[in-house]
This record gives sequence, structure tokens and C-alpha cells, in this order.
Amino acid sequence: MSLLWRVIENKIATKDNLERRGVQVESNLCCLCKVLEESTSHLFFGCRVVWLAWNLCYPWLGVSLVNLLSPRSHFEQFKILEVTTSVNLILGNVWIVLISEIWRYKNNCLFNGRVVNYIEVFSLAQVKVLS
Repeated sequence: MSLLWRVIENKIATKDNLERRGVQVESNLCCLCKVLEESTSHLFFGCRVVWLAWNLCYPWLGVSLVNLLSPRSHFEQFKILEVTTSVNLILGNVWIVLISEIWRYKNNCLFNGRVVNYIEVFSLAQVKVLS
């Protein structure tokens, strides 16, 4: 199952999902903001660090979007009806790349002690989209 569908279906190994599966976690707080419980919605859309990264992404794409907390709703709003299919594919790819980068960055913070930097999260995603 791809990362995209694991996020949309809330099957990704976030701390709340791990606890639901009986896995003990040291702390259920998001390792990026260290304020709220880590859930799929929080980690990818609600965390203040990630929210800042999304807010760099929207103007870069030239779109104005609401930062919805539901993974499915957030992804669906990237399908803009007034543009061509190829533009919609590009927007969907940007969404997938940024989600992937958030997940990779979160794991680097958790397992390698990386310092949180929302500009770096967005910049790394941006480079991947452009390459």
C-alpha cells in the first residue's frame, strides 16, 4: 500500500495508531511541535510546523486553499476543476511529494534528532517536484 493511501486511510504508523495497535510509545506528542498528540490529521495538516510548510506551498503553486485536517478532503481540494487534467496530476504529485517529505522529515527528527525546520521540509519537497 502506498504512503498516499496509508495517509488517506489513516493506516500510517503515527503514535495514536501505534497505541491503538497495542504498541507502547514513549510519548504520544508530535515530535515536530511537541504540543499535541501525533495523529495522521495532526502530523500532516494540523501541526504548526507542517502548517507553515503548506503555507509556503500554496503560493508557490499559485493557489489559495483551506488547510483542511482530513487527509482525504485535503487531497481532494488539490483537484481543481477549472484546470486541465495534466495540471491536476501535477498538483496531486506536489501533494504526494510534500506528504512524503513530511513523513521522512518526521522520522529524521524522531530517530536522528534532527532539528525542526519547516522551510527545509518545503524546500526538499520543492526540489523533488522540480527534478
